[in-house]
Amino acid sequence: MYDEDIDDNNPMFDLNREIIREQRGITIITRDNVTEIAKKLINDDQSFKNTTASQINLF
Repeated sequence: MYDEDIDDNNPMFDLNREIIREQRGITIITRDNVTEIAKKLINDDQSFKNTTASQINLF
């Protein structure tokens, strides 16, 4: 897990910083927004419905 405040100068997280800079649509979870993001993820998860047809009985 990458913490911008703690790991800013740690070379182990160079790839994380590169991905954050280059990719659009990345959600960065911080101490300030963790509750809001978690609620959004839970709500988004509940909105997905299983639309895959499956066979209930073999015979």
